[in-house]
Amino acid sequence: MASPSFSLRDFSSPRKHDQESVTPPAICQDPAILTGDSGTITSPGYPNRYKDNLRCSWTITVSRGRAAIRFTSIDIQGHSTCAYDYLTVYDGANSSGTQLGKFCGKTIPPPVVASGKTRHLVFISDSLVNGQGFSIEYVGKEMLCLTSSQKLVRVSQSTGREFLKLLLKTSRGEP
Repeated sequence: MASPSFSLRDFSSPRKHDQESVTPPAICQDPAILTGDSGTITSPGYPNRYKDNLRCSWTITVSRGRAAIRFTSIDIQGHSTCAYDYLTVYDGANSSGTQLGKFCGKTIPPPVVASGKTRHLVFISDSLVNGQGFSIEYVGKEMLCLTSSQKLVRVSQSTGREFLKLLLKTSRGEP
């Protein structure tokens, strides 16, 4: 399996052995649990049209950084409020987390990054219009910091926060 490429420079480089790909069956697992640090999720049947009356969900947990997704393709019945067929992305392990986005139509949305290691996705289709669905790449997003020797290094989210606090104090002349 080829490693997915990312256009955002702060995505960590996926390692081949950490990848996981899931194309759920026509009757979806609910939820499909994904624990790899990177992988691909597609709607049932993708790239063919998805079926009527689906409810599929995925819970992604990465071991490092924050869970980030990038759409590589989307063709879900369009509507101004995504009222019929849609993919909803939540922060956290289930649909009671903060909604980070509700997506439909054919325009590829920008990447979505969770506040932590876990995010939850729910795909719903009705019985009328069906598109090809979607393909999403996910990865654990890490922060990058520039060292005094001008070298970029990856740091965890908590280490990055501490580094930024220290940098702010130093720039203000605080001890």
